[in-house]
Amino acid sequence: MWLASLLVVVVTVAVVGAIAGGVVGAVLTAALCLPLVLLWVRWMQWFLLAGRVRWSAVVPEACVTAACLAGFSVVTSVHLSRAIVWHADRYGPIGVVFVLMSWLTWFSTLLLGGAVVGHLLHLRRTGSSG
Repeated sequence: MWLASLLVVVVTVAVVGAIAGGVVGAVLTAALCLPLVLLWVRWMQWFLLAGRVRWSAVVPEACVTAACLAGFSVVTSVHLSRAIVWHADRYGPIGVVFVLMSWLTWFSTLLLGGAVVGHLLHLRRTGSSG
């Protein structure tokens, strides 16, 4: 179910991203898709925690993660295609694999890091210790 929801979000962002190209298009796409990504991240955290955490408790984590992913999408639009071409020319097909694995690593780090930072903000705001 989580993978299906991820695919829906990715396809939606790709369709919206087809409106304009370049950095301006990436910023526009990030701005237009931020609410969708925010809702997806909020649902994802609630779903993966099996509903043990209230919806309101995952709001800080969702906000931080969605903001990180929006920034990451802008950086990716500028950097990823150039990196793929450069590494393909220099190292061949394995270079493309390394670039895509690096992208997946950063994406995963942002998902986890956003949740951790958001949770720390939540703890600080509520004054609880964990």
